[in-house]
Amino acid sequence: MNKITFDEYINNPTGARNRMVGESNMARNMYLGRYNNMMLRCAGRINYLLFRSKGQDSDKRFVIYLQLPSEKTERLFYDVAIEFTAIDDVKKKINHLYDYNVRFFSNDPNFIYTYAYAFKQKDLLIPELISKISPKALKQAPHHTNPNQSAGYVKSIYFAYLFMKSKGLFNKLMWANAASLQAMKQFFSQSVMTSDKKLTYAQQYAQLMKAKKLGDKTKIDPNDERGLEKAAKAAEHRTTMIKKVAKVEQSLQTKKIQKIKPIGRR
Repeated sequence: MNKITFDEYINNPTGARNRMVGESNMARNMYLGRYNNMMLRCAGRINYLLFRSKGQDSDKRFVIYLQLPSEKTERLFYDVAIEFTAIDDVKKKINHLYDYNVRFFSNDPNFIYTYAYAFKQKDLLIPELISKISPKALKQAPHHTNPNQSAGYVKSIYFAYLFMKSKGLFNKLMWANAASLQAMKQFFSQSVMTSDKKLTYAQQYAQLMKAKKLGDKTKIDPNDERGLEKAAKAAEHRTTMIKKVAKVEQSLQTKKIQKIKPIGRR
């Protein structure tokens, strides 16, 4: 298993010794500008949910889930998740997540078809979300898009890092109302789209938006399982997710507890 912190990934995702400092600086400048543009388009409103282990192991594992807007298609979102784990008691006692090891997930096509294979080989994928990644992307090495099979920079993951920094989410105090890992597993299973399905929806939605801009009346293929109009609506991707997670959390408890407070929509 490759062990890497989030800061280490941002500074040098490949871990190669000959990585040039200028490359990380160039990535930082490029992604910061694109991130700021994205935040302007969505008025700074990003849906996210926090999950953490409970009980004696409450500081062992933290997972953040985010809906990051597409840069190209309005009202289309991609699912992104970052896992933080501590394998020793020293790290568990600190009040931040900077020294925790990380693993990732994104159903952004760039991640799936360029980096998912390499991340899988290096054990950098969140276990509960591996089934959401195209089996072909995990089994077939991307000889053309990533011939060196490196765990390089992924835009959606970089954006997640910038968002966490801006909201102070590396501080454990911000996770006080986080939902349980049991709720996370159920939420991931029911609400996170597979990469293949997300790609289909993205293509359908883009086609629908293009047709509307041109003033055309796009005919919906009756053989299409959902049709373009329904696919477009689905692309909004569970806007009521926070309420659903609260219900999941309640159903998993055997005794009455305080209701989970919504965390997202900042």
